[in-house]
Amino acid sequence: MTDCSYIKGWNSKEVGNFILENTKIITGGASDNDIVHALLGRIKMGEEQGWWAGKTALKILNGTPPDAIPVATNKYSKLILNMKLAKRMGIVFPMELIEEAGFVDNDEESLQ
Repeated sequence: MTDCSYIKGWNSKEVGNFILENTKIITGGASDNDIVHALLGRIKMGEEQGWWAGKTALKILNGTPPDAIPVATNKYSKLILNMKLAKRMGIVFPMELIEEAGFVDNDEESLQ
């Protein structure tokens, strides 16, 4: 779960249980931090920014002026599914999604 230990009285386990018990509509997440609270999400891969930064640095070292390098947007993502929440909501994902996806591990409060 998201680390909100700076919020007085925050208990990640209680929050997770509350979400599992009370979610009634399909929810989505956009980052590793919020996907643990959602049914599914298409998450940007932080590694992509690293790949881009490395390639950009090499271009600059090889003489390309920085202002000649276009701004880039993410092209890669990973699909994350929360199977425990899906089961509780009676949602069955197509096998194609399950084969592509990573999963929220509700017991460990992290992603697998």
